[in-house]
Amino acid sequence: MALENTLRKIQYHGNGFTTEWAIPFACNSITDLFMLDTNLNGVTSAITENFQFTENSSGDKSVIYPVTGSPLPEGARLTIYRSTPLTQIVDLVNAGDFNAAVLEYNGFDRIVMMIQELYEELERTVRLSIADEGIPPDITYVISLLNSSVEKAREYAEAAGLSQTAAANALYLINIALSKIQWLEDLNTAADKVDYGQWPYANYDAELNLLTFGIPEGPPGPQGIQGAQGGAGAQGPAGETGAQGPAGPAGPQGPMGPVAPGPVVGLIDCGGAEQTIEELFDCGHADSFDE
Repeated sequence: MALENTLRKIQYHGNGFTTEWAIPFACNSITDLFMLDTNLNGVTSAITENFQFTENSSGDKSVIYPVTGSPLPEGARLTIYRSTPLTQIVDLVNAGDFNAAVLEYNGFDRIVMMIQELYEELERTVRLSIADEGIPPDITYVISLLNSSVEKAREYAEAAGLSQTAAANALYLINIALSKIQWLEDLNTAADKVDYGQWPYANYDAELNLLTFGIPEGPPGPQGIQGAQGGAGAQGPAGETGAQGPAGPAGPQGPMGPVAPGPVVGLIDCGGAEQTIEELFDCGHADSFDE
């Protein structure tokens, strides 16, 4: 069969008298259908008894709930959904009979149902934009999204002019959302912080009955502008005088100067001839010379 309907769940609000609920989507087996009951206090529980699935000659399915007892009151909700097992049940035998209906119904249709179910689950999650860098959102981002969704729901309820009962139900759901947001904020306060970009973690110690968990911090803020340059510091004190260096090597001896003329002590006549010093001593005038 062709699966043109993309639904995998339906929700009904109780009215105090309805007990039969239509199932407007396909399923491969009646065992793939499940139901949830959300009471007036917002508590949801799985329905495991007191119901009966029916199917008419046209293939239209419905469920009777409750079979016995009081119908769902106003403010209560019934959720019917399909959860197809993630298995492949078609067994093709080589050279065996080929049944196109079996291949379509138990093969292709089941695969499409699984895809629809995964898609519906993804639609209920907080997701990053396709243009983001693949970094997981920090919890403050999640809280801001929830707050934004609550405000949109409040505005819609007020603008739609809902009936008193429907408005009360909407306000009740909004209050539940706000309580969940507060819970997330408390959780964020209590959790260890892991570096931005890392995934959160949770560890349970059975012996200590202790749960520890970490939540990514928010992204780093932009870099601040550079501050003004500080003034020049004061000049430091003068350093100590260094030790005197070693004496340099002696320079080369300069050239000998000219001989200066000596003083004339006096003239001595010893016969008119030139006399040597020895001859002067012999003349008896040697005491006339200074040594």
